This record gives sequence, structure tokens and C-alpha cells, in this order.
Amino acid sequence: MGSNNDDPAEKPPHRVTIVHPFAISKTEVSVEKWNACVDAGACTRIVPDSESSMPVPANSPMRNVSWDDAQVYVKWLSKIGGKSYRLPSEAEWEYAARGSTQSTYWWGDQMKKGMGDCKDCGDPYSPTAPTPVGSFAANPYGLYDMNGSVWE
Repeated sequence: MGSNNDDPAEKPPHRVTIVHPFAISKTEVSVEKWNACVDAGACTRIVPDSESSMPVPANSPMRNVSWDDAQVYVKWLSKIGGKSYRLPSEAEWEYAARGSTQSTYWWGDQMKKGMGDCKDCGDPYSPTAPTPVGSFAANPYGLYDMNGSVWE
């Protein structure tokens, strides 16, 4: 876990053991899924910041969600889903994002065109809005958009 890149918060790389199996969503939570929680009266409506006056598409990843907001969402999801849901730990998220690889990203150590939505990824990067959930190839674990798009 971690890396020796320019971000001091990532240093040093170190071994972590994930003791219990876990499951994680194949995609980011979409605006549509978040709004189902809002419509049920459990979550607060959050207006994504955007330079556009156009409505945010339902298949966009939800953003501007605080840790507390996310806790309300997983509590609601647990109630309606009949299973216990929680946010992944940092170690679990990094394990899932790397998709069984040792590289920085599941496809290698450098951002690469067509693999994510970021400034260094090439098209279809947009500085004003993220791409819809599931826009890029899944990693070896079948998880989409683990790098780029919105900041976890």
C-alpha cells in the first residue's frame, strides 16, 4: 500500500494485510442512486458544482459527498438492501483499485489515454464534469472507474 510518488501522504510503500473478505460496488454511486436515497427521505440533496446550468445526468458519479453524507447513504442502503454496507477502508480501496497488480494503476505506472477521466488521460476528459459511471474498461476485479473522474 502507498507509493514513493510526489504525494508525501502516500509514503512510504508498506505491506498491509486485509484480514476479512469484502465486497465493493462495481461502479461509483451515481446521481440516480443517490437521489433514490434523497427521495426516500434518508439523504440530503447535494447539488454538484458545475459551470453548466444544465441538469446533471443521472448516470454521473455523485460528488461533493462528505464522509458523514456517505455514512447516511450506506446506512440507508443497508436498511433497504437487507445486508450490512460500509465504506471500504483505505487499504481495501487501494487493493480494489489496483486490481491484483503491483503498479500504481491497474494498467501500469503512468496515466494512459482512454483509461480514466483526468487531465493527463486524454479524451474524453472534461474539466467541468465527470464522465458517466462505467465509462472506462473494468480492472481485473471487474471494477469500473477506480482512477480518475471524481476523487474518492
